[in-house]
Amino acid sequence: MMKQQLLATSILLASVSFGANAELELIGDTKPLQLHVFNAGEDSFNVKSVLVTGEKEAVLIDGLFKQSDAHRLVADILDLGKELKTVYVSHSDPDYYFGLEVIKEAFPNAKIVSTESTANAIAKKLNGKLSVWGPQLGMNAPSHPVIPSVLDGNEILLEGHKLSIEGLDKEYKARSYVWIPEIKAVVGGINVAGGEHVWMADTPTPASRDLWKQALKSIKDLKPEVVVPGHATKGVEFSMSSVDFTQQYLNHFEKAVGSSKDSKEVIAKMDKQYPEFGKGFTLELGSQVAMGERTW
Repeated sequence: MMKQQLLATSILLASVSFGANAELELIGDTKPLQLHVFNAGEDSFNVKSVLVTGEKEAVLIDGLFKQSDAHRLVADILDLGKELKTVYVSHSDPDYYFGLEVIKEAFPNAKIVSTESTANAIAKKLNGKLSVWGPQLGMNAPSHPVIPSVLDGNEILLEGHKLSIEGLDKEYKARSYVWIPEIKAVVGGINVAGGEHVWMADTPTPASRDLWKQALKSIKDLKPEVVVPGHATKGVEFSMSSVDFTQQYLNHFEKAVGSSKDSKEVIAKMDKQYPEFGKGFTLELGSQVAMGERTW
């Protein structure tokens, strides 16, 4: 009964979203696989979820933050008519997995997987993340959070086509990303952002930010034709420009941290560099963590 109610809700949402402003955006006309990007809103950190589709089947990369976003995504997947085979969770941040509960209910036969380190990190930090975000999300918080199973190996097959998890054998393995060689596409996850302040709270030290820079360099070395950032405002191009932006942002942030006595100075310098983004929670928290004023 619960699943039937969920599917009915999802179908209704599909008729609403596709009748007005569909959430799932087709990127180019790549073959043999296609990319569809779900763009969550500002109150969900502009997080992206990517549906990779073949002729009949699909793989979903990342499960969104709010339950309402996940319902809309489910509706869009149902509308496409592809069989969802696998859900891959690229990172352990809540905006990549809080929505899995809804997706699992709608597609119970789909495997939900991640790397071992991601699955362990989700399990370890879950209660803490729920205590922080649960009260803020209210009914949009998960009731029964899903912890992914561990992916066997470093690739996912979709109708015989490979989706490779890159970086697992590197020092920056916590910043792995998905590379789809046949269509020269990268799904960058937490590594890549665009059009807004970059989330810096998880990289409190210069060493951690250096590993991030290594991951970005490895993405550029692949020479992808399509890059989907993990977080970006609407209108940001799905191209190498988001990698360039993130590299530049990291350099500006490093310079601001190194030349400031407290987070207020860092915020002022970054606001001057990117006045169009405003200040906001993301910049404030990242600056406080980098200056040792707060832990995250």
